[in-house]
Amino acid sequence: MKKYKILGLLLNNELRTGGHRRYLELLSGLAAKGHSVHVVVNQDMQLPFTVECTLLPISVKIGRKRAIAFQKSVHKNVEEITERVPAIDLVVVFGETHYFAGLFLKKYYHAKLLFSFRSNVIQEDLYKLKSENMNIGGRLKLCVEMGKYWWYEKLIAKNADMIVFQSRYDQGSFLSRNGSVAEKCRIIGGNICTPWFAAEFSGANKSRLLRNILYIGSINTRKGIRFLLDAFESLCTRNDGLTLTIIGFGPDEEKLRDRVLHSTARKQINVVGRCSDPFPYLQDTDVLVVPSLFDSYPNVVLEAIFTETALLASRTGGIPEMLEYDELLFEPGSAVAIQTRIERLYDEKAFSRNKALVKKLRAKFEFDWVAEFEKLIYAIL
Repeated sequence: MKKYKILGLLLNNELRTGGHRRYLELLSGLAAKGHSVHVVVNQDMQLPFTVECTLLPISVKIGRKRAIAFQKSVHKNVEEITERVPAIDLVVVFGETHYFAGLFLKKYYHAKLLFSFRSNVIQEDLYKLKSENMNIGGRLKLCVEMGKYWWYEKLIAKNADMIVFQSRYDQGSFLSRNGSVAEKCRIIGGNICTPWFAAEFSGANKSRLLRNILYIGSINTRKGIRFLLDAFESLCTRNDGLTLTIIGFGPDEEKLRDRVLHSTARKQINVVGRCSDPFPYLQDTDVLVVPSLFDSYPNVVLEAIFTETALLASRTGGIPEMLEYDELLFEPGSAVAIQTRIERLYDEKAFSRNKALVKKLRAKFEFDWVAEFEKLIYAIL
């Protein structure tokens, strides 16, 4: 089959999310399948792993408005980019912050644009408006952000040649506001194949009893970690052998550490902070809890399924599609719901059944993720 010239963009100064890693995995996978793949990257970014594609480092001045800063940086360096890559068939973009830069290159090269949503900001903000106590200033700020992302969606709907979502939930949400572009919308969920998922950690969790609870994710309000802490503190009043390990970083990390310092269960909580490899922790823990108030499609759920770690998560966003079984889910924003689900796992039979359900989910995530994107590429070129 014909092979194409593909251009990617990753202009952040660090790999901040699992989505960034998956993006590079996709582009490397397309290169491994014989396509000519170049990625314009921030010259200050240090990649913790090697990639198959060709990197094009440029100077990026990151401002408060990243989407505009990224577009300006590409515009400023376009001669250098086109000198090294004279022709492109397709621009591949993950996430709204790279949309304007991707659109600029699409028009400059007269290429096609494949855009993949990695979050659902409008639904997230709607959830915040309904569930959080905010002053008028906070509500106005959220409304402005929603307006901005509504505008982004309209532009993406108009200019992208293919739009990819991770879940039916996110696609349905988008089409409720942009229903006229359904024909160019597709769903490609995540997978649990190598190289991101190292073979040595496949089914590596052998736990049989609940002693340690693990949290992995960003430290911010949306992730709902305060409800997990509330639940854990309550559990510890009757079980002083239980421990909680928290892995992640984010805007609320200092606030989190302060709360743990003054917690009644502080001796049983370990805040690790930033971690480049979560798999050893997933291998050694007993249960992963994902207490998100809203989450489109968290990679950590896939990581837990790969290691066959017992798992409990919020019934929100795309998570119910990922997990399917009611026993693995709890209502978001409720410490009582989290506590109840965890307490059930004290029973060895219930714990074993949880792990069996997680293992049963593996099959639907074991597919060639890159090949699914390649099918879309052939469909639009």
